Amino acid sequence: MPEPVFHRPVIGAATRALVIGVGHYPSLPGGDGHQMKKPEGLQQLQSPPVSAREFARWLIANYQSVDRPLATVQLHISEKDATSFIYEVDRVVHERQPQLADMATVKAAIRHWYTLGNENPDDLMLFYFGGHGLCEGALLISSSAQAAEVGRRVLVGWNGTRAARRAIADAMPMLVRADYVELLMVDPSVPADDPAEQPGAELAQYLMKRGVKVSVRQATSNGRAITEVILDAAREARCDLVVLGAYSRRSRFVEALFGGVTRSMLSGASVHLFIS
Repeated sequence: MPEPVFHRPVIGAATRALVIGVGHYPSLPGGDGHQMKKPEGLQQLQSPPVSAREFARWLIANYQSVDRPLATVQLHISEKDATSFIYEVDRVVHERQPQLADMATVKAAIRHWYTLGNENPDDLMLFYFGGHGLCEGALLISSSAQAAEVGRRVLVGWNGTRAARRAIADAMPMLVRADYVELLMVDPSVPADDPAEQPGAELAQYLMKRGVKVSVRQATSNGRAITEVILDAAREARCDLVVLGAYSRRSRFVEALFGGVTRSMLSGASVHLFIS
């Protein structure tokens, strides 16, 4: 069992987080391992270990859920010079050593994380990754269904932002494999005439050219919370996965995942979430 940096006994449903920040890549220029012949411009990264630490620290200090209180935080870091993880709870300072974020350790951590989630289907499972990118279900936030059920029918929340574009790019392997993908826009600005300029039309064409079975849907909130609109649309389309771009309003490390709609989705979702 991977050693968590934070653990608190919780009776009943809980929130369990797996946080990974990869900045040091042995196979990329500047790394100490066997070098890739064609790194395609990829370099070592500075921010992922920092953002992973900040996110884990924020969870421990500020995450609040009456229905699913925080029980565990596993932290895996890959950086050139390893440092400890320090956080404070009730004015007591704790120092822990993050687990290494190499391939073998991360795979074992993900398997353990899924096992924990399947022990109690009411648990909220958080997966955060920072680095060059993942495929095969990256940034999946799973609350109930088995992993094998994820991604057959997918709803993609689209608002034209950079975060939404990044989420679609990160989720592309799943979108290509999906039986059904619905591109949802809530309260879009609709051009008056040209159908080709309708919201989502250009993105839908892009996805179809890459083999994604996509349809476009526009919805109006009529005063309802955006979260409610998204989840209702997912239920109506029988989607098992929602792809959503996280966005920042205040802290670039924390509110990028837990601001506004994103935070509401985490607390109220009854389907799997893929948040990037």
